[in-house]
Amino acid sequence: MADTRLTINLPKFGLPVVFTYYTGTVCPCVAGGGYGDYSPQWHVDNPAPGDEDCQGKKLIDTTTNNVTVYIEANDIRALVNTLTLSSEILDAIGILKKVDLVAIGCANAAGEYVDCTGYDEHNSYWTISGVKYTQQREFQQFANVFLGDLFILSRFA
Repeated sequence: MADTRLTINLPKFGLPVVFTYYTGTVCPCVAGGGYGDYSPQWHVDNPAPGDEDCQGKKLIDTTTNNVTVYIEANDIRALVNTLTLSSEILDAIGILKKVDLVAIGCANAAGEYVDCTGYDEHNSYWTISGVKYTQQREFQQFANVFLGDLFILSRFA
């Protein structure tokens, strides 16, 4: 995705957040080469010496990466009340919670696009004003234009 007017302006007008994500080796407890679900039962059934429990991250031998990015974030209930969202997005959002946010765009301090897609609640989180949020859903290229990526975030439980 190319830099857009949104990404260029995010460092000036957006909200600074820390995007934390983990990289590492896909844990054997995850079926489908890392695209399946986390299986705590696999760790119970395979307690071989030296096998590390991924603790739900779906990765072992992890490295923690922290990146400061700028986003536009709003209470998701306000967005749903003011915009006509596609049925696909509304179905994916599900039941709205008071703590849900919608975040649009992701840029660095220079206004360049940063790809924060491809992560979920298992291998990443967002820290916004000292509060941790998990990424529940993502929609790349929101509204089928190069506006920016859209993320649905929920407060860490």
